[in-house]
Formats: sequence, structure tokens, C-alpha cells
Amino acid sequence: MGIAFLFKFREVSVTNRFIFRLFRGRNFYMGTKLVLLLVLIALISFSLSAQESQRKKITALRIDVPLKIDGILNESSYNQAEVATDFVQLMPYNGKPSYKPTEVKILYDDDAIYIGAMLYDDPDSIQSYITTRDNIGVSDYFVFFIDPNNEGLTAYEFVVTPANSQTDIKAIKGSNGDNEDSSWDDVWQSATNINDKGWSLELKIPYSALRFSVKENPVWGLNFFRRIRRYNSNNSWNMVHQEISGFIQQSGELHGLKDINAPVRLSVSPYVATYVKNHAGTSDYNFQFKGGVDLKYGLSESHTLDMMLIPDFGQIQSDDEELNLSPYELFYDEKRQFFVEGTELFNRVGMFYSRRIGGEPKFNDIEDSKLKANEKVTYNPNETQLINATKISGRDKNGWGVGFLNAMSLSGKAIITDTLTGKTREIVTQPFTNYNVTVVEKALSNNSFISLLNTNMAMVNSSYLANVTGSEFQLKNSNQTYQLSGKAALSYRSEAEDKTGYLYKLSLSKVKGKFKFLIDHTTVNDKFDPNDMGYIQRNNEISDDAQISYNIHEPFGIFKSWYGHVRIENTMLFSPTRQVENQMRFWTEATFKNNWWAGLFFGHSFGNHDYYETRVTNRYFRNPSYNMFELNLQSDNDKKLSGFLCAGGYDSKRKGDYGFWGNGNLWWKATQHFNFYYDVSTNLDFGNFGYVDDHNRDSVYFGGFIRNTLENTLTMAYSFNTKMKIDFRCRHYWSLANYNSYYFLNTDGSLSLFPEYPENEDKNYNAFSIDMTYKWEFAPGSELSVAWKNSISEENDLMKLSYFKNFKETLAADQLNSISVKILYYLDYKSIVKHRPAKS
Repeated sequence: MGIAFLFKFREVSVTNRFIFRLFRGRNFYMGTKLVLLLVLIALISFSLSAQESQRKKITALRIDVPLKIDGILNESSYNQAEVATDFVQLMPYNGKPSYKPTEVKILYDDDAIYIGAMLYDDPDSIQSYITTRDNIGVSDYFVFFIDPNNEGLTAYEFVVTPANSQTDIKAIKGSNGDNEDSSWDDVWQSATNINDKGWSLELKIPYSALRFSVKENPVWGLNFFRRIRRYNSNNSWNMVHQEISGFIQQSGELHGLKDINAPVRLSVSPYVATYVKNHAGTSDYNFQFKGGVDLKYGLSESHTLDMMLIPDFGQIQSDDEELNLSPYELFYDEKRQFFVEGTELFNRVGMFYSRRIGGEPKFNDIEDSKLKANEKVTYNPNETQLINATKISGRDKNGWGVGFLNAMSLSGKAIITDTLTGKTREIVTQPFTNYNVTVVEKALSNNSFISLLNTNMAMVNSSYLANVTGSEFQLKNSNQTYQLSGKAALSYRSEAEDKTGYLYKLSLSKVKGKFKFLIDHTTVNDKFDPNDMGYIQRNNEISDDAQISYNIHEPFGIFKSWYGHVRIENTMLFSPTRQVENQMRFWTEATFKNNWWAGLFFGHSFGNHDYYETRVTNRYFRNPSYNMFELNLQSDNDKKLSGFLCAGGYDSKRKGDYGFWGNGNLWWKATQHFNFYYDVSTNLDFGNFGYVDDHNRDSVYFGGFIRNTLENTLTMAYSFNTKMKIDFRCRHYWSLANYNSYYFLNTDGSLSLFPEYPENEDKNYNAFSIDMTYKWEFAPGSELSVAWKNSISEENDLMKLSYFKNFKETLAADQLNSISVKILYYLDYKSIVKHRPAKS
């Protein structure tokens, strides 16, 4: 949605979902590692480094009288200000002059920075859709990009469309390229005006919206971006080379900000919310009333305290639940604003998964041994109740970044009922718990950094303790052509047979130029477990990875750009040292001059020993070699009607083991106010084999099954204006696992038919959800929202239902409806002071 969307350049890591291994056998593997290393060293020795481009400079003009923010540049102050001109294209012709001229001026006073811009264009050709906050849609737009620390690590983006829809984004330098956090929000002013010369705009960015250190004669990183949608043209003031990885450091310079001070940054956002919940088919209604407050306070010029007291997340979008037959826990994206916004420092090392906080109770899997005769579990909460959360983050003028996050949850309790007497008792499924994350980071030269992070989970009146400490670094040479990066971590758990484990990763890559490469080594020992506050799917693994890519950014023939990527990876078990898998993958994609896009993927595995599907230590299931392919096609998204198609499949050497998948979507921008989006995906897997049960290490049972999955998602949005909107999202997920045979797992990884297996493992799983929300931003930072949520989760063993019969059965299942109303009001320090009664 922000700058990364502008580029569409591909990082080396963009094809992480296309990982396959190449070679077979450990001796051959070790020799291959040596050959790869020598080849890459040779490539480094003979690669030429491009020189850094000259950074443009502009001086801001101090003014005494604040500007009127109306989008019309008629104040006399603009006549005295320097002009930023000569915008160049990011795409399609990187470095060539923009199709249309743009002029930008910067002014400032004691309270804010002002941006005035004239974007010349044919007024009848400007693409302008009515969207609400943080939704650019398919409109033209302008971006004010500012890096107050001028370190190339963190920047702020303020985006406005011709209809004056606002979006604010925080850009963050990571070890795998630059990332953008669109969840970051602040309060600022903007106005636009479409006239006979194009469209003009004004922005007022208060200093309270920025984090900066007070310096004498500071120099800030600065850039401006403009999107001209009908040309599919992205443009910037300071040249941004598409062959250079990352965009934060490719900014110009802002001078002239003298005698400015960081203001008192204090805002309070109290809220009240009421909920009505009902299980369909019953007359039981559950009424809840909640109230709480969010607080932000600037502890210093560059460090901010964020606090939630009695948080409420009842209106966030429902998780997309699935039938999970894998040995790995499903990963769900974080949607809670507090844990998404401004948490870039906490994401270093990759050991913090915020969904653990307030998530599923640690010990809610109640074993039968804990139940007495005639007892059953009648209530078992699937999440713990947060009572507060606090975070402190910021970066000082010396490049030190500090982050601290602490949260507390109440104890979770399951209710056990005696079916004969009706008496109840409680079992604590998680005691009162404290979660803590601390991180320290130092910015280094050449947009490099090193960080240290610690996560800790402790429970009251329990000896259970989980602690992970890790470090991450990124080092670049002066031309920022090559990058050495890595991370390491130690995990400790007080109640576990294996208490201490470790992980380390080291990568060398070329990140500049048409040709790029990466060589990477990762080791995770068998005792490493960060999953009390982090997320990894598996430990006990060694992997080596090599990637090369080539990118042509300049249009040629029928193509606007082209990208090719080859990746090979070898995976081994850490203990005992055993070969797991070798794979290779090839991915190529092209954008055409008519703005259509196509991608082609091919992968090959030489077979694997799957030590994870068995769920038993040092037992494996032997899979044969197989091929994978996928074709993608996408039309021009800037058109009123656009779509995407994907078709793929795999074919194994094992007889009858093959499958297909497909995905398609349709996006209709019906009017300036209304858009419609429909997505459908399907998977058809034949000849699958997977774990069903085990009695001990020597008795592991597998099932042969056919798996069919169909998912439909409908999304609609209507924007009344830039402050008021209705969103509707409906999703139905249907997955069948039809078992036709059962097997005993042999010690050599093969299977023997076991018709005596007594259970029926067939599964018919449905998840249905509706999320409908009305939002009205009735004042800056203040919001009224009304939400309706409906959810159904149903599993049975009915295998022969048609789609419509199954859908009817799903809608007849137990479902939970929730209607809520929430009002949040934003109060900042300046408004409080302004309205304080004068002393007599």
C-alpha cells in the first residue's frame, strides 16, 4: 500500500514459499556446499559495485503564522519557499523524468511541518475513489516520506489521495529488506483540491506525530512519491534505484529545521463498549459492558509509552479457521492494534509471536486422569483475559533503539461438572501470567544494525518459566552492495525434560544490482523451543540454502519488467544426523506493458524422510520424489474490473499420489464509493498418507486418504465519505478428509496395510464466519463502530454430501452471534490545555 507497493522490485527472499532441495546423499551434499561456496566467492570477487546516487537537498522555510489547511496554495509564504521539482520514475522507466510535473514546498513553525504540493495533470484523467482511512484503493496518491533520524532504518509515510483519504505508514528496515506497517496511526491534517491544472494538496504534520531527537541544525531524510494510476507510473523526488535493495536509505535531505522542540506527547483514548451474544436456537442472551482506556505519553523526545487498561478486541476480524491435519500449529496473523502498531523492534530475531499474549491457556488440554468418575468438562475457555499491556519504544540521537513490552492476563479456569450430582469444581488451565519482551538495538553505519532481545513468560504460584534470549545483526559494505546478516537465540524452560536449546543463522547476500544471490545456513537443535512467546514449526533441523536471481527493470519488447529466481536447499536432522530432503525450485515472473502480470513456478524434490509427520522421536515416513508446477495470471488491477487466476499441481512417483490446486479472485470497483471482491480457492489431493494415532514409539499408525478443500470469501465495502464506511466479509471454508485404508509404520519408513485399525478418522470440517462493521470517524482519532459477528465451526464424519446440502447442514449447526457498539474518543494534551478554564 505504501512505498514497497510503489516499487514492485523483488527481494531475494520474495520466493520463500518456493523452497525445494536439489541433491541427494550426505557426501554429495557436503561436496556441493563447497562448490557453491567457491562459486559465490568468485561471484563476489568479480561483481562490480554501483556508486551511491547524489542525495537531493531542500531547505524548509520557517513561518510565523500557521497555514490554513484547505488544499489551496494561495498563502504568500509559498512564494518564498524552495521548490522540490524534477521528479523521476521508479517505474516503468526507472530514472527517467515523470510523465507529469510535480512541485512541492516545505514550511514549518513551532508546532508542525507543512507540505504544499501541486500535482499537474489533466483533471478529467485523475483517478479518485472515495475511501476511508488506510485504504488507498485504486486512486492516484501523493506520499510525504520523512526519516527524522536520517539513519535509513525507520521512516514515516503520510499518504493522501485526490479525495483526501489519509493513510499513514511506518517503514522499517529489516534483515530481509524494508517492511511497512500500515497499522501505525497518528493524527494529522490534510486537504486536497482538484483544479484546472491537476490537483493540489496541503498537509500539516504535527511534531507529536514524529519521533525525533533534538539536535542543532538537524538533517532529516526526506522524499516525496507520486502515483499516476492511468500510466501505472510511480515517481519520486530523490532517485530510488530499483536495483538497490531497500528504499528507506534512498532518500534526499531536509535542512533548515532550526529551534524546533519535541512537544509534550500525551493522548488519552477512553472507550466504552457493549456486547450482546447469543447461540442460535436458544433464548439465552449474554450481555456485556466494557470500558477501558488507551494512553500514549512521550517519555522523552524520542521514546513513547503506550498503555492499555482493560483492553477490548471484540471487534477485530475473525480468524480464518482451517482443518489442520499437519503436525504443526496453525499460524494466525496478529490483528489487535496494540500488538501490531509500533512493534518493529520487538520483531527482531523472529522470536516474538504476540498472539501468545491473551491466547489459548497453556494447560487447557485436560487429561482424563484429572477427571473423577462421572465428571465431564462443561466449560473450558479458549483464551485468557488480558487486563493490561504496556510498551515503551523509541530511538535516540545516538542510534540506540529501546523497546519494552509487558502484559498481564488473569488465570484461566475450566469448569468440571459431576453428571450425577450436578456439583461443579474448577481446574486452573493457566495461572495469572506475566509476559515480557525487552529489546535493545544499535544503529550502525551503512544502514546496518545489531540488536539483543529477550522474551519471558512467568506464572504466579507456578514454577513454570519460559525465557528466550536472542541477537540479530545486519552489516553492509559502504556501497551497500553486499550484506552479512545473522541471528542466534537460546531458549530455556523450567519445566521440561530438555531445558535449554539454541538456534543460529548466518547469511551472505548481494543486495544491489540486476544480479543478486544469497547463501544461508541455519541450525536449530532438538531442545530449542521458543513457543511460549514465539512461533517456530519445528526444531532439530539443519538447513543450507542458496539462491540466485536476475531482474530486468527496464521495459523491453512486450515486457515492462522481468524477474527470474533459482533456489536450492538441503535439510538434515540435527540429532541424530540424518538426511531429510533436497529440493530445488525455479520461479519467473513478468509484468507486461498492458500492466498484466504472469508467473511460472517449477519445483522438484528428490524425496524425503519426514521425521515430523510421525509425531514420534526418531521415526520417519519415507516419501518418494515428486514434481510441482504453478501458473499465475493477473489482469491490470487499476481497471474497474480485474481478476487473478492460479492453477497448480504435483505428481509423485508413488502410484496414485497426485493433486491439484487453484485460486481465483474478482475485484470490481463498481462506483467511486462501492467495491466488491470475491475469492475462491480449492485443493484436491489424491493418494495422501498421514499420521492418525500411536500407542508408543513402536506402534505408529497412518491412514491413506483423499483430501478436498473449497474456500469462498466475499468482501464488500461502501464508503459514504472519507470518514464513514461499512465493511462486510463472509467466508465459508469446507474441507473433507476421506480415509480409505490404514497402515502400520515400519522402522524403515515404509507402510504395511493394517485393516484391523478400529477407528474411523473421516473428517468433514466447516468454518463459516461473517464480519460486518460500520465505522464513523466523527473527530480526529475518535471513532464510533458497530459490529455484527457470526461464527460457526462444525466437524463430523459425513462424507457424501453435496456442496449445497453440506452448506445447509453447516448453517443449521450451533452458531454464535455477537452485536457490539464501541465508542472511542481521542484527547490530546494540546486540546486539553486549550480548553482548560482560565484562572480568575
